[in-house]
Amino acid sequence: MVRPRRSVFSLFVALFGVLAGGTALAGEVIAEQASALLAQAAKSPQAKTELLEKGRDRAAFCAYCHGSDGGATRPDYPNLAGQSVDYLAAQLRQFGGSERHRRVMNELSTGMTDADKALLVAYYNSLPPKPPIPGDAKQLAVGKGLFTARCQSCHGVDAHGIEGRARLASQKPAYLERILLDFRDGSDRAGGSVMRGLVKPLSDDDVRALAAYLASLP
Repeated sequence: MVRPRRSVFSLFVALFGVLAGGTALAGEVIAEQASALLAQAAKSPQAKTELLEKGRDRAAFCAYCHGSDGGATRPDYPNLAGQSVDYLAAQLRQFGGSERHRRVMNELSTGMTDADKALLVAYYNSLPPKPPIPGDAKQLAVGKGLFTARCQSCHGVDAHGIEGRARLASQKPAYLERILLDFRDGSDRAGGSVMRGLVKPLSDDDVRALAAYLASLP
């Protein structure tokens, strides 16, 4: 009997499953696993095709909120397409460990294996980011000033994120407003102390301007 050949993608998933030993991986290790899958996909058309197919299948439930193409289905939900590997991995770890509190995300993350999380991270990162959203010129100018003064050092001049920080460019403005207000008003979010200090002085108009500017970036 001839044993069927396993795909390169399947071998990678199996290898990392063995190395994990069934224990929970830290966010940075999940990010490394996802990065390895992406690197393999970049070298092999077959691996890239399988990453997209398997990722789309695994993300079927996620698509109800975040869209089949990584574009959120509601204005106050985040786009995930093109999001930073390190950031996505960290959020899944935080939701799985209840460091962030969103009931549906807590339940989904807790029920996922580490291989599932790495596959989702790689899949969403591989998708093209959503297009920017034009805004009012005066409001965008205010938002740009706020971003340069308060956000650029961590999120980069293009708002694509630095060292695992979130990509904010072309994100949905309503979602950005909600998250900024969460930080400003002390809602429960992991790692929020620095963000709270930066956002605390902002008025509601400032928050709207900053969100509009970020949404307008490619």
